[in-house]
Amino acid sequence: MTDANDIIIIGAGAAGLMCALEATRLGCRVKVIDGNGLVGKKIRISGGGRCNFTHLGADKANYLSENPDFCVSALKRFPPEAMVAWMEARGLEYNEKTPGQLFCSGARDLVAVLERECEAGHVELCLSEPVLAVEKKGDIFEVLTKHKHLCRAVVVATGGLSYASLGASDLGYRIARQFDLRVTTLYPGLVPLKVNDKGIHAMSGVSIKARVTSGGRSFLDNVLFTHRGLSGPAILQISSYWREGEPLHIDCWPDGDVLCFLQSKVDNAHKSLKTLLCENLPKAFIDYSIENAGRPFKQYSMADKERLQATLHDWTLVPTRDSFDKAEVTCGGVDTRQISSKTFECLSVAGLYFVGEVLDVTGQLGGYNLQWAWASGLLAGRAIGAAYKPRP
Repeated sequence: MTDANDIIIIGAGAAGLMCALEATRLGCRVKVIDGNGLVGKKIRISGGGRCNFTHLGADKANYLSENPDFCVSALKRFPPEAMVAWMEARGLEYNEKTPGQLFCSGARDLVAVLERECEAGHVELCLSEPVLAVEKKGDIFEVLTKHKHLCRAVVVATGGLSYASLGASDLGYRIARQFDLRVTTLYPGLVPLKVNDKGIHAMSGVSIKARVTSGGRSFLDNVLFTHRGLSGPAILQISSYWREGEPLHIDCWPDGDVLCFLQSKVDNAHKSLKTLLCENLPKAFIDYSIENAGRPFKQYSMADKERLQATLHDWTLVPTRDSFDKAEVTCGGVDTRQISSKTFECLSVAGLYFVGEVLDVTGQLGGYNLQWAWASGLLAGRAIGAAYKPRP
């Protein structure tokens, strides 16, 4: 058992560790508790081990929430440029893969820095110690694991339901509900979509550039066919916005009009349609999507061409969403209308904070979710440092 001066952070991920470092920098005595045996397990696998740690273009348009303005304050007070400066101050190298999308040279290097700074700041790490319950008695919280930990403030940085293999659980949502906080509908985000179509399954490994649209949102990027359905960046992006039962619209010729392209090939009208389309589409996809594509293009009637245009520019299907085990993030979370956007403290329970993915703030693919974790964690730590007296 500890004395009741500690700040306890539940979760040793990006948000929790950043919160710990900022709070301890300001003089607070901090303890981080996690059921995993390692800190930053999700950071370690981010970006294939290279860690897409931020996106320079991050603003509220890149986040999904029932309360879309909630993230604005945090992104202004700790913007991506501040995270870049944090990296540079610690000698961590990074590169820009696509405009604005920043990767560090190695996720393990970033985690090692976080661990070293926790040690230097005397942050107490209690790993392999699952939290069983959180209770509040007067002004003191009890965090129950195999031990009883007492503290004046608790930060819930437990993440979402994705990556169960890394220890994900519903702990954060259970804590929220225990204190009568609303949790919005939870569903897998940045997740592949399943399609019950053997023709699609047979194209596993084939990809096309496409514009994917649903629910008023569109993403232009690669679509990958898999043995279960559809994946790739465009599908992962749209999956967070798509709703079960709604149609998904895919423009498989997004950089122009397919009929204009074919008409420009009038001198090659004796060639098969497949041969002409193969300039921009893989043969396997043409065989799947267009019946009798081996005919010479000159044999196609106007009605045939119109059907072709509809097929390639508005391929429509109704998929199903894959599971949390396949998802990169959890959409939904603790309703942010119950949380201060300045301090991340619960408005109805003094001393109870929520940061990172456990909140109803979900970023798009490309570094946005880690930027949210860094920003929310650091700013909560700063607020805690201002609210709780440093140790004597």
